[in-house]
Amino acid sequence: MSDFQALPPRKINGMAIVGFVFTFLFAPLGFIYSLIGLSQILKNPSQSGKGLALSGTVISLILILIAVVLIVLNQLQVEFDAAQDAALN
Repeated sequence: MSDFQALPPRKINGMAIVGFVFTFLFAPLGFIYSLIGLSQILKNPSQSGKGLALSGTVISLILILIAVVLIVLNQLQVEFDAAQDAALN
């Protein structure tokens, strides 16, 4: 008989999975769930899914930053167009 025993499979953290999925559906919620999942994984090392939680956090943060930049650029364009219209009239 072998001296080696198989380790039980590690359970993937549910919040990490939910956070990664929500990253592509609604980034702010994905960011929050990914951070919660990452926190739970760090407290309980028997759980896996750290990569999912980290990637969900990073991707959602990038998507949030892109959205903010696009909103600011759109607002600047609206103000520029309004100033041009006022100058022509």
